Amino acid sequence: MLIDEVEDWIRDARKAVAEHGKVEEKQRLLELEEQTRKVINDGDIELLRKKLDELRRLYYGLMWQQPRWVNGFFYHLETQKAMMTDASRAAVLISRGNRAIDAGDFEQVQAVVIELLELIPEDRREEQRLAFGSTVQ
Repeated sequence: MLIDEVEDWIRDARKAVAEHGKVEEKQRLLELEEQTRKVINDGDIELLRKKLDELRRLYYGLMWQQPRWVNGFFYHLETQKAMMTDASRAAVLISRGNRAIDAGDFEQVQAVVIELLELIPEDRREEQRLAFGSTVQ
């Protein structure tokens, strides 16, 4: 199961790096993939979890700079408002986010996404990132 998840993240990271990465990210992915394959062969589960975290960070670091992805994440979070801890704050942020998207204000959309994530119960935040990150490229 963990190995399958790692393989999925390698695939997603490859696609993100191919589409959006600079030379540094391309080199980092090559190194990370090589290291990860060695860890898989060695069977070190704890180290494999760390490599998975590194793959996720690489992926999210690239995607966070993509307006289309950030806008999509905003729309995903908008559908999760029922689980947010402060409904009135969520409504204000969602309104602000929609206005920012309409105005093409990418930095404001990023700020709203961060604030909306903070309204998700802490034990569900990573689940939301993963649910979105693993389905949208």
